Amino acid sequence: MKLGRRISALLLAALMLFAFTGCRKNPTASGSGEWLSERDYYYIDENGNWTALTDDALLSQLQNADVNSNVTTDDETANNTPAVDTSKFQTITDYMGNDGWEHTFEHSNLCIESLHADVLEDDYRMRRDSYDAAYVTYKVDHVGEFIVQYSYGMSDRNAITPVFSVSKDGKGWTDVTATYTAYSPFNGDSWVRQVAYFGGIDTENQYVKITLPKGGKQIYDPNLNFVQINGVTEKLLDELGAYAPGISKAKTVYVDSEKGKDTNSGTSKDKPLKTLYAASQKTYAPGSKILLKSGCSFSGSLSIKGSGNALKPITVTSYGSGAKPVINSRGGAAITAIGEYITITGLKITNKTGKQGINFTVCKPGATKGIVVTKCDFEDINVNFTNTAHAACGVYFKATGRQPSWFDGITVENNNFNHVARCGIIITTDWCSRVLNQTWGNKNDAAAGERYAIKNVAIRNNKLNEIGGDGIFITGCDGAVVEKNVVSNSGLFKNMGDIHWASIWCHSCNDCVFQYNEVYGNSGKNGGADLQAFDSDISNRNCIFQYNYSHDNDGGFMLLCSNDAVKPENGKETATTGTIIRYNLSVNDGAEGLSVIDITSSCYDSHFYNNTIYCGKNNVKLVNFANYDGGTDDSKNTVFTNNIFYAKAGVKVTYGIKRLQSATFTNNVFYNIEAPSDARIKVSGVFTEDPKFVSVGATGNGLNAIAAKYKLKSGSYALTSGVAVKNNGGKDLLGNKVNDKLMGAILK
Repeated sequence: MKLGRRISALLLAALMLFAFTGCRKNPTASGSGEWLSERDYYYIDENGNWTALTDDALLSQLQNADVNSNVTTDDETANNTPAVDTSKFQTITDYMGNDGWEHTFEHSNLCIESLHADVLEDDYRMRRDSYDAAYVTYKVDHVGEFIVQYSYGMSDRNAITPVFSVSKDGKGWTDVTATYTAYSPFNGDSWVRQVAYFGGIDTENQYVKITLPKGGKQIYDPNLNFVQINGVTEKLLDELGAYAPGISKAKTVYVDSEKGKDTNSGTSKDKPLKTLYAASQKTYAPGSKILLKSGCSFSGSLSIKGSGNALKPITVTSYGSGAKPVINSRGGAAITAIGEYITITGLKITNKTGKQGINFTVCKPGATKGIVVTKCDFEDINVNFTNTAHAACGVYFKATGRQPSWFDGITVENNNFNHVARCGIIITTDWCSRVLNQTWGNKNDAAAGERYAIKNVAIRNNKLNEIGGDGIFITGCDGAVVEKNVVSNSGLFKNMGDIHWASIWCHSCNDCVFQYNEVYGNSGKNGGADLQAFDSDISNRNCIFQYNYSHDNDGGFMLLCSNDAVKPENGKETATTGTIIRYNLSVNDGAEGLSVIDITSSCYDSHFYNNTIYCGKNNVKLVNFANYDGGTDDSKNTVFTNNIFYAKAGVKVTYGIKRLQSATFTNNVFYNIEAPSDARIKVSGVFTEDPKFVSVGATGNGLNAIAAKYKLKSGSYALTSGVAVKNNGGKDLLGNKVNDKLMGAILK
């Protein structure tokens, strides 16, 4: 039985594969199994050439020796031959057939004779572990094209990249470069598999060489650790279509869990496949479709191999009439994909004991484009709510790998998430952190200002209910738009220690916009910290939170925070600067002893203007200035302008003024609330009269419906007492055009 059929997925995660195509069949070749049971030895002759050992007596001795030992024998051997010093020889062994992946080659400069196409149809691998001179030469029979697949440690940015060369005689070498290259993660984020297609090779070449330019002493140990050669099969040629356009064509695959058979072709409704496993064995070229039968339930998981293009994406959806097809997974991710231009739509996904609904983890250098997830239902993901990692979520996007990578084009819209932990939607990257000492997501050289941002992100019209912690969390994004989402009833973790979350938040982002979202019911009853509806967290620049409705969240409406920027280990760039919070409505946010607005360390130049804040709960802090990191770098230059702060009669609302450098309150309404008083805070233009809402204290769900109740009645001084704010957005929460005189979020 082939190794690939019986080894676990965990072991496969570490394999480096090497596949040749275009080999000429040798009609005199013996069977591959017989060949692989032999050991062939080579030595370097007086001219420096590799020469096969043909002395039967010596071969007999060597074949009885340990491959990794220098063995000598005496004259009392069965063949009565002289002693042999095996250090003069290199070897290939039957281990390269079908067993013993744990064996190690410790020899250098190994030449492997592989003339026969029969041989290449079997597993043919070797592990390279510790060695100095680092190249391996394969003697083949007129190769015209080949595929190289190998794995390396994902976390080592500077690991050595192999060089590939061809030769007609094994002496004069010509380097060749890949025509197409693709990358995929193995075993979570531990390994990367690189697949490179080399075409147009002169068929007079009979040798292929892999060289590690700096030798085998790897920066990351191990780095390049497995090679495997396979022969050309129909399946392999099909798989190459993902990496070499033109080898395979777009296909439509039908899957029916009730009437299908995995022995079917799967290419028609009449002959559908039965399982997701069978569909996962194929690689999909641009324009391909994977169609799941409506009304069917599928166990297991789906792996999408391949990439589409801008005009012809790969699409995963349903066919037929009836309810959305259901993927019932029981571990890992229900759907995984590593390519680009992929659309997943119209499915229902559960994964009660697993980690994710959909996982897009990419390690291809550069941009991965065109990912769309739409009209899907995610329910019961990681329902034990014990996996506190951000990667436990409904939809997970991560850019990682050995070289800088990022997404350019992610759309997540019109989906439903219910009972999902830890996160609903998360977009993250290892290549965009500004925090020098951060223990996760920090492969870029933050000290040198290196940053590879995720671009063209849209997260809209999603409903997320009963989320363990974070509803929507984005990191390393520039210009993302998060809009018209509803996040409700978050905070289902129980007794999990010091876990922090917010319903919608960002980290290391630039110029992102969060608008027309509604967040409510973020609970602290099960523990946890932060718990705000919105959060502009570490290292953000000029992000805008506007036209949102937040209500009944224990942690409050808004958090601004960062690591303490004066700590040398964090670096100067960790501060969050230039955040704008405008035209938002907050109703009954903050639990007793907590705050509506929290502003902590290293937050600079933040501007809150034209927000309407209604406080209906007792002993809540309107604004809490603090420094939870304990450093010396406090927030500074926080400005509040044209806001309406309104407290229910008889409710006590206070401030937390522990740590800040400076803040300014200019031209704000404080109704039933005292204005702040502290030497570090400048206060002017205080209005204490009733601003006259249409319906005081109204709460409930629905942004437009509730916002209409906080309009200002005709004659309210708040309609005409505002001061000008430059670049003020031009409209209120309900879309009315505004002038410079409005106070609060909503016109009459």
